[in-house]
Amino acid sequence: MTLIIITSYYLTILISIIGFGYLCSRIININITSKNIALFGFFGVISLTFVSYLTNLFLAHNFSHNLTVLSIGLFFFFYGILKKEINKNSIYKIIFLAILLLIFSLLYKSHDDFGWYHLPYTLNLVYNKFQFGLGHFSHGFRTPSSLFYLNSLFYLPIIKFYTFNFAQLYIFLFGLIYLYKRVFDKYNKDSFIFFYSLLAFTFISVVFYRLAEHGTDRSGQIILFIIFVLIFDILKDKLINFNKVNIFIILLIYIITIKTYFIIYALLFLPIIFKLENYRSYQKIFFSKLIIFSTIFLILHFNIQVANTGCLFYPMNFTCYSGFEWAINKDEVILMGEWYELWSKSGANPNFRVENTEEYIKNFNWVSRWFSEYFFNKISDLSLGIILILLICVYSFRNISIKLIHENSKEIKILFFCVLVLSIIWFTEFPQLRYGGFIIIANIFFLPFCIYVLRYKINKKIIDRAKIIILISLIIFLTRNVKRIAYEMEFYQYEPFENAYFKVQKPEFNRKFLQDGIILNKTDSPCWSIPQPCARRSGITGTKKNSYIFWSRK
Repeated sequence: MTLIIITSYYLTILISIIGFGYLCSRIININITSKNIALFGFFGVISLTFVSYLTNLFLAHNFSHNLTVLSIGLFFFFYGILKKEINKNSIYKIIFLAILLLIFSLLYKSHDDFGWYHLPYTLNLVYNKFQFGLGHFSHGFRTPSSLFYLNSLFYLPIIKFYTFNFAQLYIFLFGLIYLYKRVFDKYNKDSFIFFYSLLAFTFISVVFYRLAEHGTDRSGQIILFIIFVLIFDILKDKLINFNKVNIFIILLIYIITIKTYFIIYALLFLPIIFKLENYRSYQKIFFSKLIIFSTIFLILHFNIQVANTGCLFYPMNFTCYSGFEWAINKDEVILMGEWYELWSKSGANPNFRVENTEEYIKNFNWVSRWFSEYFFNKISDLSLGIILILLICVYSFRNISIKLIHENSKEIKILFFCVLVLSIIWFTEFPQLRYGGFIIIANIFFLPFCIYVLRYKINKKIIDRAKIIILISLIIFLTRNVKRIAYEMEFYQYEPFENAYFKVQKPEFNRKFLQDGIILNKTDSPCWSIPQPCARRSGITGTKKNSYIFWSRK
């Protein structure tokens, strides 16, 4: 029964997202063809996140709020169908694929951080409107993701918070559909886009197969694959296509709201700048409805960052202002900045920490331990998997078409240079796969292969071989998830056909009554689904001003 409930809600929200994407594209003048449901989906995700940011300033995301918001999306979905601006046949296909993806993504054990801050933070949006000083509750509350705000809109009667993995699943779905369409689009004659999209589709379906590992970071990296395809698409056109540039910009803005460290990927705008011809081109891009929308979007996002911690880019100390009564203490910000760097460079884990932190993280003293503890076997295993994908492609496509010389080689080389710069920043600052490492490692291999090896003229034989590779990658995705579900059924006694919901712990908690009628729930364990606000840390106090709660810590 619960599987039917989950599927029904999942599809209803999916349709509403597409409807919002259709509405958003019309408002900000983005041209999306009726069959490009994946782009409607991405724009729906972005516009709904915008709505979530905006409405939470004044309202909690309870049942009535969310039903109202999602009903608007449903209305515009059917309006788009009626106007024949959303293709019915494409909708039937995406619904079938969505059901298939949902069934094979069922899980019992959620992400490791889910009970610590993903679920509590999202539930806090459901219980309360905008607050100040939430960063005192948990370290995870100091780096909020737009995915939490999107998921909060999916809190609905009966199913409640069991929708809080849907946002990641939708991005996974739209990403695969977009890449699949770019591989088999009959108008696509560009071998670079063809092979890169094929490699990206295979990588995502094989490497990102497990929903519980997505957290927030992998969703951003999936969108980055789409962004790279868009850059190739923009560079191959003789004249600048402003519609494609606008889509590139809004997707780039969105991944910054997923995790702020994605801001380094703004460097990818460099090849497009070289493509722009004159001042009028800049004017068309930077003086548009999309830029206004994007600017407001970023203001709303960084407003949350400042409200939670007092920092614009936590834990970068120089972006913090300690004068706010709710701000995190600067000494703690500096300490946490060192901790994040120490952890990302393998100087600490749940069972170990190096003795001299400052000495370890300076002058690349961390490199030898990072290689022994992290490069082997995580990055080395990933690299071997990528090499295997490339060898299969090279073997599959050899000697069945003539070689091509790529145009726009200057721009592509600039793009490859950007990737190398990004890889240096990643390696020196936060060398973990979850922090953008997947997309960087993949592109270090994919880009040279697409430029120098997989540069065949597209013909029927090439397309037929690509279909086989797509089929194999999907079989691997399905097989690995079947094995995972079977393991969870045996190890956790998970019964997906009787109760398909993921596991949620129910820790004990006490209610603490503060001034101004403020209630804070306290527990000694992860908060999970405890009524919000919930905290494990001691010394947290709250005051109310003009109906807004300000949290601080003694």
